[in-house]
Amino acid sequence: NGTVFALRLENMSLSGELDVQALGSMRGLKSVSFMRNGFEGPVPRGLDRLLSLVHLYLAHNRFSGEIDGDLFDGMKALVKVHLEGNQFSGEIPKSLGKLPKLTELNLEDNMFTGKLPAFKQKNLVTVNVANNQLEGRIPMTLGLMNS
Repeated sequence: NGTVFALRLENMSLSGELDVQALGSMRGLKSVSFMRNGFEGPVPRGLDRLLSLVHLYLAHNRFSGEIDGDLFDGMKALVKVHLEGNQFSGEIPKSLGKLPKLTELNLEDNMFTGKLPAFKQKNLVTVNVANNQLEGRIPMTLGLMNS
């Protein structure tokens, strides 16, 4: 029926700012990967419109700036989020702590500051926040992780 389930543009030396608003009409889109390219600028415009996403891979680019705290609020199907190896700054979005199906969260090698949000997901397996500028205590809710 012509439904696109996944879009993988990895290791292609792509660069510039990324705008994914056009992908919002792809209702069946479950996985997006733009890993290991040269994309830069803020988190891609239109990302919050990809409500069916299960996997989001933006790792190892040059994305930068702060991510809105509520960016992931409507993305309830997300299971894997990989934002590592960029230059994101500011606080880790609190909406990541509210994703009910999240199992993998990789945010290492960025410039995030502040405290970790409370992660209440019992099915979380991986949370990697190494090499950021975080402070404070590790939330007790991370002790609920299954592994």
